[in-house]
Amino acid sequence: MLTSIGAVLPIAVAAALSTVPILVTIALLLSPNGRTGALYFMIGWVAGMFGVAALFGVGLSAISSPTPSESDPLLNAIEIVLGLVLFGFGFVFLFKRSKKSESSSNGSWTKRLMGVRPLTAVGLGVVLNLRPKALLLAAAVGLVVGIENSGIFGGVVTLIVYTVLGCSSVAVPVIVTMLRPNVMEPKLLEARNLIERNQRVVTGIVVIMVGAILVGNGLVHLGS
Repeated sequence: MLTSIGAVLPIAVAAALSTVPILVTIALLLSPNGRTGALYFMIGWVAGMFGVAALFGVGLSAISSPTPSESDPLLNAIEIVLGLVLFGFGFVFLFKRSKKSESSSNGSWTKRLMGVRPLTAVGLGVVLNLRPKALLLAAAVGLVVGIENSGIFGGVVTLIVYTVLGCSSVAVPVIVTMLRPNVMEPKLLEARNLIERNQRVVTGIVVIMVGAILVGNGLVHLGS
């Protein structure tokens, strides 16, 4: 189980540094009466992150080796392929230039979040876990659960660790803003400006690192 937790930590960090849910959270928190919407968005984000990763984990565990000591070549090959896809995705995201400026693009969709209803906010949190990058990260977590084959308890604990760390960048601002809104408002504005300037660089580098880790782990498992 500890091996599984260690393997999902870099993936969880990559999920936590995902800029889209962070920007949505900040936009909701800065909107009039947006704290309630941000709370519901957080609920949907957490539920979606755990649920999607759990679905991948269940599916990949079903085709894994029956005993933890056996190395499954199929899952190891999938791990390498997934790592290569993430690696390439990170480079594309890092160097691809958008036609519109990031700030104007973000400004247009964040305005639509003002006055969002609770049910819509929950749905948005869940749906954002179906983005290509989020699905790749969830699949990587599912591979860890399937390859390590640490049983139901170990798998659930691994998924909980991934979810808690992965959603921390959304949950912490929401909770702290609920407790100290006046202190958090200028910090949220500063964080939003910083993320909008650097989101492609941060996301690209993190995804490349996760891809490299998965490829390395896959090669090690194949050779064992």
